[in-house]
Amino acid sequence: MRLSLLVVLSACGVSGTLEQPTDGQDLLIERPADETLPPPTFITIAAPDYATVRSEFAIDVGEALEGERVFLVQGSGFVDEGGPCPLPLGGYCLDMPRPIGFAGAGTAEADGVATIRLTAPPFPGAVNCYQAVIPRGIAGLNSAISDVVCVDFCADVDSDGDGRCDAFDLCIGDDDVDTDGDGVCDSVDTCPGGPDGVDTDSDGVCDTLDICPGFPDDVDSDGDGTPDGCESEATVFEFTYPDAGDTCPQWNDWRAALPTSGLRGMRMYGTFDVAGIECNDPSVAQGLADAIRTNTTYLGFCDGHDWSVCDRYTGEVWIDPPSLCSGSNCPSPGYIYRACIGGYPVPGGVNSATCSNIPQMMGLEFF
Repeated sequence: MRLSLLVVLSACGVSGTLEQPTDGQDLLIERPADETLPPPTFITIAAPDYATVRSEFAIDVGEALEGERVFLVQGSGFVDEGGPCPLPLGGYCLDMPRPIGFAGAGTAEADGVATIRLTAPPFPGAVNCYQAVIPRGIAGLNSAISDVVCVDFCADVDSDGDGRCDAFDLCIGDDDVDTDGDGVCDSVDTCPGGPDGVDTDSDGVCDTLDICPGFPDDVDSDGDGTPDGCESEATVFEFTYPDAGDTCPQWNDWRAALPTSGLRGMRMYGTFDVAGIECNDPSVAQGLADAIRTNTTYLGFCDGHDWSVCDRYTGEVWIDPPSLCSGSNCPSPGYIYRACIGGYPVPGGVNSATCSNIPQMMGLEFF
């Protein structure tokens, strides 16, 4: 009878004090929206993203007054406008589509939080949405309303026992393993070492894995593993002692033209070590090339070897020297490349004596 009386009063435009509903069913009776009302008082709501079927889960509603009854309405989603306007809310409307149902109620504790416990439905794949309300004041004109939260319900299967059912577990077995701290667990992290989704050059490869920043990684015409955009043409200076004679003019022209950027590596090779020793650190390769071009000193460690340039002999290149520009520069065997030493015919050697004028071919390559 009380519900009927409320409907009659509303239909006749009679105003009065509405009691808070005792069982929440009043919330299923609608009245017209009142567009003249100020925004309702906001209360917070927190719910799990998912719950397993038939399990118990809790929804917490905050910012209520101690001892106040908080009611939970259930629906199927969210709407920006046009939702139902329960009679006890005095013209305020919900942000859910029709139909709605009464889900449960709780009483706020001293901290202003009401915990409402619910049981998940038995149907995997179901989704329920919830909105909390507190009818307050004369005719509900001071009512409080929360946002809408939705809970997915999944089958009771949790392979790794982490409390997340498999249907919503992105990282079965390692939810808490996130080495780079980007919020994505390692097993599904597409960009280890950095944030997922950051792809500055829009080539489909995230920045932390991008081997050719600024250019598409998948364009590699010669199939050598280096994208075309970062492919530097190999530059080589090769001579044979003593047949080449004075190589200083050619050497000086070559070193002056060395690239100022974009190098990926370098190699020293010769008659007695055809494969040679290679460095694949771009920073060391560029540092060595810059020192040769400017006739300055340099020392860098790469792939297990020290690579150095001494400013004597217009750029003496030495692998594994005792020290930079060491005076003990006749190791045997050793790796010293001297393409221009003026009138002193000791070109060094590659995997040979380095001060004995041994006939051989020697090469220095940057790539």
